[in-house]
This record gives sequence, structure tokens and C-alpha cells, in this order.
Amino acid sequence: MKCPVVTLVAFCLLLASCKTVYVEHDFSPEVDLMSYQTFALLPSPHDEFDENAFRILGEDNFALKEAAKVVQQKGFSLETGEDVDFFIRVRKAWLKQKIIADAPVSSEDDLLVMRGWDIATPPSLPGYSKTGSGSELGKTSRKYSWYSFIIVEVFDSSTRKVVWHGWAKSLSSKHFNTDEKRAKAIHEILSTFPN
Repeated sequence: MKCPVVTLVAFCLLLASCKTVYVEHDFSPEVDLMSYQTFALLPSPHDEFDENAFRILGEDNFALKEAAKVVQQKGFSLETGEDVDFFIRVRKAWLKQKIIADAPVSSEDDLLVMRGWDIATPPSLPGYSKTGSGSELGKTSRKYSWYSFIIVEVFDSSTRKVVWHGWAKSLSSKHFNTDEKRAKAIHEILSTFPN
């Protein structure tokens, strides 16, 4: 009787250690996010022919629209124009990363800089926090792996600087290849954004 119980426990531990999507966030402690009330959306930094962006973020700005819905459910008002407290942008990244690293570092961010907008690469803000759990595949002999990211960025409207960002990362873009999976990732990313 002990053998099936031990097998079941070992199986449950194995499943718990194989989390495939990691969600993290980072913020600037100098900014009172609770004082914000209104927001607007920033267009995608990806060009219309970027197949990786469509594969990860979905068609017709699906990920951005989902992020807007989640932020509205938290009590913030979506406005048009620039007379708002903050802006939201959703972007993808497809980055080579050390397997045991905590956050993406890539020259691709240099390509995504919009004129006048700060592109901070996680975890550059002092409020860095990891909310995911699971194995980072530390037992493998490979030093680098390619990760797919969905990154949600919040820019302060007056400073044009990133004041909060969260991201979901996975070793495979298949974890973001349907609208249902993208929506789940966006909800998990924004779960730590203040109400």
C-alpha cells in the first residue's frame, strides 16, 4: 500500500516543479499607483508583419484589449487622448536567457524604444518581485534557452517612464498560442497591479 502512495506523492511533486509559465512583476516604489484613476492604450511597438508578435500576442491587439479589460475591472477608467494618469502597452519578447536568470536581458529592447518613452528591462525597477514558482530547469546542462514573453508595461503620463511592469515567460510560445492562454497570462500578470 505504501508504494502507490509514495508514487502519487512523487508524481504530485514532479507536477508542481514543472511549472511552464512564470509570472513576475516589478514597480517603482516612488510612484503611488493608487493615485491613478485614468489610463489610455499605447500602440504595439511591433510592426504589422511581425509573425512572432501575432503568435504570442494574438491578432487585432488581443493581448492589449485583454489588459485594458482587466485594468478596467480594477476600477480604472479607459480614456482616449493623452490627458490620463498612465498608459498601458503590451509587447512580446523572444529572448535568449540564462536558464537560472530571473529576468530578460536583450538587445531587442533597443529596437523597441519609442521616441520619448523609457523601456526598462525587468528587473530594473527597485520593487522587483517574483510571484511565480516552480523549477527553472536548473538540472539541465544547457546554459541558455529561448523564452517567449508577454510584457505589460505601465508608463506614468507625466514622466513617460515605466512605473510598473509584469511579464509572463515560457520556454515555448505554445503557452501563448490561443486567446484563452493569452487571456490567462494577462490576468496572472495584472493580478498584482493595484486595485
